[in-house]
Amino acid sequence: AVSPPESSLGYEYFPGVGYYKFHRNPTTWDGARKLCEQEGGHLAVINSEQESKVIQQYLAAAPKLEHVTHNDFAFVGFHDRFVEGDQITVFGK
Repeated sequence: AVSPPESSLGYEYFPGVGYYKFHRNPTTWDGARKLCEQEGGHLAVINSEQESKVIQQYLAAAPKLEHVTHNDFAFVGFHDRFVEGDQITVFGK
């Protein structure tokens, strides 16, 4: 697993899966992507059932945000912005 550039950034390591961080400031998908990139990471790209379970548990334990419409989802590293229903990752795959 690759470590984040600085341990002070608040990433949590999950053995066999990787590093994750829950950002508490509401933003857009583009804003979330840029913030992750500024920290040397990327939005989560789910590559396995194990990773999916880790992310689900991690988000379930995350503190709820105040003053937001939805508190039950987070942005991940894929989208269908170019063709509706055609999902691509932040890596273009």
